[in-house]
Amino acid sequence: MGNIINFQKIIEEDTHFTFELEPFVQYQHKISTETIFLHSVCRIKNRYVNIESSCTIVTADEVLYLIQQIHCLMSDELEEDKEIHFLEPDVVFILKPELWGKVVEIRLYPYLDGLMEQYYSLELDENAIWQFTAFLKLCAGSKDTKNIYYTNSGRPLTFYKEQQVKDLEDSLNDLFEALLHSWEKETAYPISQDDELFDINSDPTYGQCAVTAMVVKDYLGGEIYNLKTSDGGSHYFNKIDGKFIDLARDQFDLYGISLDISKAIPVNLTYLGSNPNTQQRYQRLKRNVSSFLRKKDIPITSK
Repeated sequence: MGNIINFQKIIEEDTHFTFELEPFVQYQHKISTETIFLHSVCRIKNRYVNIESSCTIVTADEVLYLIQQIHCLMSDELEEDKEIHFLEPDVVFILKPELWGKVVEIRLYPYLDGLMEQYYSLELDENAIWQFTAFLKLCAGSKDTKNIYYTNSGRPLTFYKEQQVKDLEDSLNDLFEALLHSWEKETAYPISQDDELFDINSDPTYGQCAVTAMVVKDYLGGEIYNLKTSDGGSHYFNKIDGKFIDLARDQFDLYGISLDISKAIPVNLTYLGSNPNTQQRYQRLKRNVSSFLRKKDIPITSK
């Protein structure tokens, strides 16, 4: 049985929205598995209400269907409101392709003596929809929740690794935790810092790839690779013991942006560190990481 993965979001200043799923891999055959979610709860709390759905079981297909329909909403494929009953009979998602922006309304029906006439409703804006969808995708693809981390805003995230990296699993987990506590707006790429939508609390890896790859190389060795993104930008990550590792990948997973690592090319570290701004941000991030590891007494030393 896995750990519970939860999504938390503050809506309209004082309303706390929480959604929990507990992935459990059920072995049906020797060569295939199916994930079901044992602990599935929606909770809404503010100064006036404190309600939650009854705990129920949902299947991976139900989660994937919700993801698919939200994707249709965000890609302008829905022409009218779409109603999805999820944690029946308590929770209903209504996907709304409004002219002024996409909205997901969540209706939570408190089950009181069989009366279902009243419900509490809240709405997720487009930014919150992307975050919630990333949470659902993470849950749907989760076979082991021990490497799930959380942003300051309460959104779950993880990092990319091509395969298990022998003898480095603990070090990768420790280093990612340290980075999660070390990324700052000041360590992000300048264009990212100037983005008015940038929120370090919910999207901590945004604009952090180059300096992160440099810090990872300092501690774990290997090479730094680069690829061009669909918007013409560059993304940097690592290759260690022949396996690709990307500790800043979440900024793309969050918005469903795919990366083709087959097109990645190695990068000369001297070139990468030649930019004064990059060097300054790298030194700041490295100091933050070193300080965190020292305070937590985590034994990772630079190579």
